[in-house]
Amino acid sequence: MNLESYFITPPHFGVLAPLDFKIALSQVLRTHRPTRACLRANQANDTLLTCFVSLCQEFGTMSYLNLTHLQTSIDKALAHGFVGVHAKAHALLELKDIPPNLQSFYSAHSALEVQEALALGAHFVTLSPIFPTPNKPPSLGLDYLEQLNPAYKRHTFALGGIVHVQQCNLLNSKGIKGFAGMRYFL
Repeated sequence: MNLESYFITPPHFGVLAPLDFKIALSQVLRTHRPTRACLRANQANDTLLTCFVSLCQEFGTMSYLNLTHLQTSIDKALAHGFVGVHAKAHALLELKDIPPNLQSFYSAHSALEVQEALALGAHFVTLSPIFPTPNKPPSLGLDYLEQLNPAYKRHTFALGGIVHVQQCNLLNSKGIKGFAGMRYFL
């Protein structure tokens, strides 16, 4: 099984000048060819949103949006042609508000949250942190993935502390959909 990869932009991407943003994002997409990419920011202007979608399309990468408020993400995703949105952990009950023409990710931090999010209609979940990550709660660990129902694993992306290809090789044996990260791609 080959893992899908999901690049999540680090906080500083959202405040870059348009040309710097384009250069930084192009470098990641060209070098790593992620299957999916998410623009994660507190807010993003229309120029950045349009640039993100355009570059993702150019590289054959599915584009997702994760802003502070899920409804804003939905509205902007629809207006700019994103493939989907990524809901923060506090927005679990808002998953039902995502229109069917948008794919959805949810940020889960336990097996129960994975189950709940998928039951509420999320297409995919990130489960974190799998490996130790600076300034985050203690890691769940690789063995934690074993307790997931195989049907849930097909929708799960491991997130947190993934910085080396060797970690991806370990994740590949767990039957999950893919891995997500920031630092791995930078």
